[in-house]
Amino acid sequence: MQVEKKEGPSSSRDKKEVIRLSKNEYRKANKEFNGKFEQAIRAKNIEEAMKAMQERVEWNRWHEPTVLKLKKSWEKGEHISWNLFRRLMLVCTDYEKHHLYVEDLFEKMSKMYGEVVFLKNADIVKMKFIVLEKGKERIKKGMQLVSTIVGNNKLSLKRRMLEVLLGACADENDIQTAFKIRDIAIKHNCEFGGAGYVELLRVCSNCSKTDWDRGKIILQDVFSKVNVLDNYLVEAIETWCNKRSISTEKDLSADTKGRCTPSSDRKQVCKLPHFKLSQDQAKVFSEAILKHQISISSLSEAKTREAFDDFIRWLDGAKDKNKAWALIDAANCGFHGNSGNFSYKQADLVYIHFKFERNFASKLLISQSRWEAGLKMSTVNPILQYWMHEKSVFITPKGLNDDAFWMYGAIYLSTKHTLSNVFIVSNDLLRDHHLMQNYDLGFFRFMQSHIIRFRTAQEGQQTGRRNKKRKTEHKLVFYDPFPYSIQPHRTTAFNKHAIVFPYMAKSSDSSKKTEGSTDEKKDLLVKDLYKAKGDDDLPALPEVVADRVRW
Repeated sequence: MQVEKKEGPSSSRDKKEVIRLSKNEYRKANKEFNGKFEQAIRAKNIEEAMKAMQERVEWNRWHEPTVLKLKKSWEKGEHISWNLFRRLMLVCTDYEKHHLYVEDLFEKMSKMYGEVVFLKNADIVKMKFIVLEKGKERIKKGMQLVSTIVGNNKLSLKRRMLEVLLGACADENDIQTAFKIRDIAIKHNCEFGGAGYVELLRVCSNCSKTDWDRGKIILQDVFSKVNVLDNYLVEAIETWCNKRSISTEKDLSADTKGRCTPSSDRKQVCKLPHFKLSQDQAKVFSEAILKHQISISSLSEAKTREAFDDFIRWLDGAKDKNKAWALIDAANCGFHGNSGNFSYKQADLVYIHFKFERNFASKLLISQSRWEAGLKMSTVNPILQYWMHEKSVFITPKGLNDDAFWMYGAIYLSTKHTLSNVFIVSNDLLRDHHLMQNYDLGFFRFMQSHIIRFRTAQEGQQTGRRNKKRKTEHKLVFYDPFPYSIQPHRTTAFNKHAIVFPYMAKSSDSSKKTEGSTDEKKDLLVKDLYKAKGDDDLPALPEVVADRVRW
């Protein structure tokens, strides 16, 4: 279909030309275009798919939704169906005869919406088409695309795009360009995933003369920046080691104390070390938590800092501060297993367990709003008064995240006590916390090494009656973390210098085979390591995590 070039919706054209549609009308029309596109894709008819997508783009330019949310998107230029565009391009990668059609469409889309908008949405796809070509010329074109993105402050590098180009470097044995890409990634804070290191190790192994020094650099990158290896990265490391006649051993299991026994010599034992947090790391993490709270809080910076200072003074003033510590996430403990209702009694049972049964310095952290609500309840008020009398509860101010306090407190206490004496009691998945989103491995390892997880003893088992709001106090079972962290470790076991890498085992906790089933076990994904099975929105227990990892 020949598309007539017209001014876009953001131009100064006459707005009366635009047809305004209701939400339902707009979505119905888009659904119709999607149907045409899907039909063409299933039939592998690339020309028809392109035609359907261009028809939709043109239609969107002259039909404006009246709904505010859709209208804002439309005015920003986000009405372009980039998802359809990317999918079409990826389908085209399987059909080299369509390469010229794709280049033509790249040019049209780039002219229609500008190079910046185009590259923001299609940089990875464009790189994939570049590397479809043969020879070293594709690497030169790929580096030109990288230079274009680096030279524009409105664009940012994506690791997936660089990993695609690294694959081409490995195919062409171009180790010089591969390390240039690595240097660019480091300079622009674009950290590789496992796939990037696979390609870098592959290019080191593929060279006619294995580059020993550069291979060691990549191995050090993997050691410091990758938490758990996937099976592709394990194979890449094995291949590189074999080229240098370096002995490797796989499929080691670690027990609860961190002991790994090689199959070749059952008398020898490798002990995984305890997790260590340096003073410098603790300072960096504490300041990062504090700064993030200042940036998102409704309170002033002075009041935010004052709140955290009060919290530290409260910890330092504890009469049982010389015991092992249990910082209890009261909200998480109270909500567990109660279908969205909060049970103060259940939080109290957790407090009692660690205070009396385990003789810990048991401390609760609870938000001010939840504390004030509890004071108004006749059955709850005595519990809160007892916590206050024992100086065992800290009330986090409104406007601040209560989770930030137990993270901040655990890091602070780790600098005053041995790490093995500081614990957090929570089932929080840590997905929405600033440091976890930025994937700081040191912070991630610290948290996973110090969180005590818990579960209900038996489904439906109660230690008390249901109250009028149908809250239940469940009997909970607690699971301590392992003393070692699941991360690469250096060791001098067996009088040799070695690195012990954790990697994902074949699935041992997937759905069980039915009788007569011949399906092989599938590889677990690294991202699923700390998740419970299926749709369970809880973290995996330590014993499950350990079973999913080999060394």
